[in-house]
Amino acid sequence: VYAQKDVDLALPMDVSLEAAYIENPKERLKIYRRFFAAQTEDQLQSLVDECQDRFGPVPESLNILAEVVRVRRLLLGISAIALRVGGDHTEVRFAPELLQGTAAGMSVDEHDVFMKKLLDLCNTRVKNVRLTPAGRLLLPVRLGAFKPDPMKGLGEVKRILSFLC
Repeated sequence: VYAQKDVDLALPMDVSLEAAYIENPKERLKIYRRFFAAQTEDQLQSLVDECQDRFGPVPESLNILAEVVRVRRLLLGISAIALRVGGDHTEVRFAPELLQGTAAGMSVDEHDVFMKKLLDLCNTRVKNVRLTPAGRLLLPVRLGAFKPDPMKGLGEVKRILSFLC
């Protein structure tokens, strides 16, 4: 499978922990790194539990951070290179070589399975999902879905992306 190392996220929310929750800036940075390094749901949940044990009741900002990490993991799992939330839609971009079937390390069969999932998503799974000729996947999740509750918008993006896994 094509190995994407990171994904560019442009989200309409603050994904930072309050200094009042984790007062030490070095410790806060260490926690961010650990969140984004979590590769499984168990690791992520253990980290949330650890934060609750060490720093007290989990603030909404920590839940939002965890959900962003979940969305990022899904995006990396489908080899996306970017996600941008806009007024009319949320855009997911893939590396051109992934869509063209020329990605290093990706077999023809893996490419065919991915493209079938992508086309099924657009044609039957979710209404108003489009794949542009430029290879951008447009999800029907508008900016308003993130306000006033970012978890709602993130949850909808996560639900749609899960069809590609």
